[in-house]
Amino acid sequence: MARKSEESVAWITGGATGIGLAAAQALGAAGYRLVISGRRAEELDKAVKTLSASGVQAKSRPLDVSDAAAVQSVADAILADFGRIDALVLSAG
Repeated sequence: MARKSEESVAWITGGATGIGLAAAQALGAAGYRLVISGRRAEELDKAVKTLSASGVQAKSRPLDVSDAAAVQSVADAILADFGRIDALVLSAG
């Protein structure tokens, strides 16, 4: 995976555990700033701490992807925070 600029932003749904967390770790190592989403706030907090401890800039946005309005709200919040979404990983189960 090519290293991205520090401006690049990746949003990973289902990013707190399993394949989603692995994707977050890989994208973080490649230089992306991360937003991870999932339904379980405790797992999201744990994942952000793990990612941050490895030097990755990460934040969480709780989300149930079955709620279309909530998905739009999180997308809007990410765009408001960062102005862009360069990569999207749809890993929510």
